[in-house]
Amino acid sequence: MSAKEQAYRRGFFVLIVLVVLTIVEVLLANTAAAVIAVLVIDVIQAGLIAYYFMHIYRLWSQEAH
Repeated sequence: MSAKEQAYRRGFFVLIVLVVLTIVEVLLANTAAAVIAVLVIDVIQAGLIAYYFMHIYRLWSQEAH
């Protein structure tokens, strides 16, 4: 499997995780007592989006010359 295929597979997996977390968040939003759980899910989602789709990890990697 090439690096490009691995990147697509990882991106698709992250997308599926985000969809599942969004569904859980919507189900929890119907209860007022789940505010902390919804906030935790939001932080996880923001981290996944920043890391995988905004390529934040590149800030700490060494560049090839």
